[in-house]
Amino acid sequence: MHRSCREFALKLFTSRDYSSYELRRKLASAGFSFTEINCALEELDKLGLLDDERVLSEILYKTIAKKPVGRERLLSLLDKLGVPLEKAQEIVKLFPDGQLITLALNYLKKNKLATDRKKTLNFLRSGCFSEEEGRTILDELGFLDSD
Repeated sequence: MHRSCREFALKLFTSRDYSSYELRRKLASAGFSFTEINCALEELDKLGLLDDERVLSEILYKTIAKKPVGRERLLSLLDKLGVPLEKAQEIVKLFPDGQLITLALNYLKKNKLATDRKKTLNFLRSGCFSEEEGRTILDELGFLDSD
């Protein structure tokens, strides 16, 4: 059955790229054994089909392109994909300091939320921005003066 596990995994790749974490979950939910999954992932890795950092970074970039979120939300998303915390933290560090803040500021301005303190605060809460990220955004918009 090892071969069919590999074939099942290859079929998944016809629709999009997957991280090894996502594949492991999908293959397990399809009923393949731990051994079959490990063998299939090893073969896929030898074929050069597995690039967790690239795939997971692309997922995060697509997420923040729709609506910027803070680092905590990105970590939560990776956790839902089955990525161990240590690896998730490495991937989130690939986003330069200030990039998420710049994206958030652009989003707030584009959607005409930047002049409304309450809406800005709701945006920051819903996006799981850290206190530091939130303060930087509020300061950039001139809202900290009104505390």
